[in-house]
Amino acid sequence: MRAQDTMNRANLDKIKGGVIGFMIGDALGLPISGMTKKDVRKTVENVTYYITNFRHPFFYFLKKGQYSATSRMMLKTLSSFIQNRGYNQSDLRKKLKNEASKSKDDFFYSRWIGQTVIHSLLQNKPIKSMSMTNVVRSIPIALLLGRISSPVSLSWV
Repeated sequence: MRAQDTMNRANLDKIKGGVIGFMIGDALGLPISGMTKKDVRKTVENVTYYITNFRHPFFYFLKKGQYSATSRMMLKTLSSFIQNRGYNQSDLRKKLKNEASKSKDDFFYSRWIGQTVIHSLLQNKPIKSMSMTNVVRSIPIALLLGRISSPVSLSWV
């Protein structure tokens, strides 16, 4: 095996590990996402494994281990890169716009995709605020380009 192949495999393993780790954290945290510490204590004891929080004000319907729109949008971004063997702005916009459209029409599907992000994606306009969805969509782009760029500067994707 060539040194270049070994380096690429090591980088690919790190990327896979990062994506899996992010999604595990997302699925662990979603049942208490957006809640104050006081409210969390009223609804669950500890979050050390996947749980269903029937008393969550928004995500009472989620099953154990389900993740948010943030993870779903990151996966859509990665799938676009894989399918196109690189960055394809048109394909990525199409995939993310489809996610926004589904989320706008279906509260149960949306899982915390915020109205600002939905509006921006549907209107093909930049998102002016820093949001977790922006950051996560930027991670695969930064990995592809080999550098970390400002999430806000990439938020028009």
